[in-house]
Amino acid sequence: MSSGFNKRDEKVSVESLSFWSLVRLMEFGNFFKLSFLISLVVSLLTLAVVRELPEGSLEDVSKYIGNVCAPISGTLLGIVIAGLAILTALSNGGLMQVLLKRKLLQRLLIPFWLISCFWALTLGSAIILYILSWILPLEITRWYIIGYSFLFTYSLCLTVSLVGGTIQVGVLAAEFPTDGNDTGYSE
Repeated sequence: MSSGFNKRDEKVSVESLSFWSLVRLMEFGNFFKLSFLISLVVSLLTLAVVRELPEGSLEDVSKYIGNVCAPISGTLLGIVIAGLAILTALSNGGLMQVLLKRKLLQRLLIPFWLISCFWALTLGSAIILYILSWILPLEITRWYIIGYSFLFTYSLCLTVSLVGGTIQVGVLAAEFPTDGNDTGYSE
């Protein structure tokens, strides 16, 4: 008994599943642009607030980012990974093959990888800021906080967008027959 993978014209290779190969498949739509704009506005607001903070308050903000935002980033990284597990569990083998054949599976899964990287970067940035806040000059700390606010907001917006992709797969999984007789999808 052969699997559906052997019948396809196009084989999946390790190279075609690399991070950059999958990123090229992504269609960065309006939500990515909207997330960028929201993050930019939040960063500008952060700039306005951080400019006026005295040195002591700036250290407090750095400590807050390290003590509160770092664990939040780590938690959201875990939630993104859990979302990937849920997405995988929702998809049965036949649905996965249809999605893979149409290169939809890669387009649904790469956001998880990409956003996991953003949360890991956000987590690392918060820890670095916490450690270096006493060493860095005041002006560099201000700009670091502004950059961090952009990264955190962008990661948060992209995480919200994952809900849509997971809902799409959930609906497809609900419509996809599990008996294998009639796929309901033309290939």
